[in-house]
Amino acid sequence: MDFLDSISVANWFIDTAKTKGQRITAMKLQKLVYFAHGWYLALYDKPLVNERVEAWRWGPVFRDIYDAAKKYGSEPIDSHIESLFGGDCPIQQGDERIPFLVRIWETYGNYSASQLSRMTHEVGGPWDTTWSKDPGRRSMDIDDDTIKDFYKRKIPTSN
Repeated sequence: MDFLDSISVANWFIDTAKTKGQRITAMKLQKLVYFAHGWYLALYDKPLVNERVEAWRWGPVFRDIYDAAKKYGSEPIDSHIESLFGGDCPIQQGDERIPFLVRIWETYGNYSASQLSRMTHEVGGPWDTTWSKDPGRRSMDIDDDTIKDFYKRKIPTSN
């Protein structure tokens, strides 16, 4: 199975928010895609999206999503966003990752952008450890292995 484009995952969350009657901002979108990517790495040992996550001042960022959604500022996003390269590749009905994305929405979708942001800033988490290495430096990659290891430690174990 191929990786997904971060824009495709973002647009899936935009569509889901619309169907649930919720408004979604660029910040919330970034966080939802980040959580989806992190949990996918932990559960399936492979990336969900084909883009690196960067540590920015306000948390983990997918640059393609940032570039496509920045025109909205802090206002809700009302339609699909497009990559700078044009278009998006929608996630097809029947894609085996849809139930996973539904679970991410069910877990995180009702949180506000600021609540999600606080979660991504957890002390000792991937963003925190990367950002702490060189605070203020923009565009540092958060290593997928760091993200995967962090979320693997959060998987409940049965005793």
